[in-house]
Amino acid sequence: MIVTLGIFQMQPGLYEYQVACNGQELFSDAGYESIESAIRAASDVTGPITAMEVAYKGIVGGTFPLHRLRTDASAIAKHLVATMASVLD
Repeated sequence: MIVTLGIFQMQPGLYEYQVACNGQELFSDAGYESIESAIRAASDVTGPITAMEVAYKGIVGGTFPLHRLRTDASAIAKHLVATMASVLD
């Protein structure tokens, strides 16, 4: 199952995430110091989830398998920030 991971900045240096499927929230959490740490936490799941479509502030940066979210969280976080900046240019 592919779900959507939405990451939002609550304030500078503080992030939250929400994981949803077909618009229905499955789980969420807050209090992360970086986008990277929110990605790592959200991807630490078991069950039928195999991949996540990842968005930062509502802008989708791509769909990634869980193992890639765990191993490449830093690169994916940088990609999300760059994608957001290019969309807002």
